[in-house]
Amino acid sequence: MSKLKLDLSNSDNAISSVKESLLSGYQDSLVLMLNKYGYDYEKFTVTIVNALKKNPKLMNCTKESIVSAVLSSAELGLEIDNPLGYCYMIPFFSSKNDCYEAKFIIGYKGIVELLYRSPRVKKIVSEIVYENDEFSYKTGSKLELNHVPTIFGDTGKRIGTYTIITLDNDEQLVQFVRADQIEALKKFSSVPETYNEANDPMGNMWKKSAIRQIIKYTPKETVPIIGTINERDNKTLKIEDNEIKPILEETNLKPIIDTSEFGGLLE
Repeated sequence: MSKLKLDLSNSDNAISSVKESLLSGYQDSLVLMLNKYGYDYEKFTVTIVNALKKNPKLMNCTKESIVSAVLSSAELGLEIDNPLGYCYMIPFFSSKNDCYEAKFIIGYKGIVELLYRSPRVKKIVSEIVYENDEFSYKTGSKLELNHVPTIFGDTGKRIGTYTIITLDNDEQLVQFVRADQIEALKKFSSVPETYNEANDPMGNMWKKSAIRQIIKYTPKETVPIIGTINERDNKTLKIEDNEIKPILEETNLKPIIDTSEFGGLLE
């Protein structure tokens, strides 16, 4: 795999430089695929330029992984590094491939945005539960969840998080995840430091833990976008026969940046 080598010091030449050095071998395939997803080729190029300028460490990544990461965002219609925090492109080191790779990561808000695009999803509620809140949760034949947040005074520690998805037929999907379960999930995360409260003041990483559990057990036929979310959230993509396809084999990836700078919005 070839690495990206560009001089972005001259902004006027940055777009043409990216086209010539990074996209030259993919242009025909890219135009076909981007048209399929309703995404403009020029916008695609500008997205890459902006991402490289914002995080120069991406220059260490293979050009194939950068193209694939931005293609993932184009396919889902989620703009990378949008102020709303939908998704990100982050450089990781792959010990398996012995190189740096750019990885596409959907943020919590990105998952919510995708779910709301489904005509079946009516409402999504996600909240962090603190030890001084009034909270009760009961499962079984009749599920009950009641939560009165602490508005004033000390909230205490986080004890968990829940997500409620209301479908168009008023059926509700509910998932509560305890703090100890989140700690266990954190061990499998590529960016574990973003679980810390200091890096995640709004609890978006915790909320994503709950919402991912819901979509994991929800049949694809109920909300079809769920299959795409699960597939794109963890797998690198490749270009094959003018189609974007996931690379199924796992790679051992370690971040090469301080992910705390993203304010806990990564996942």
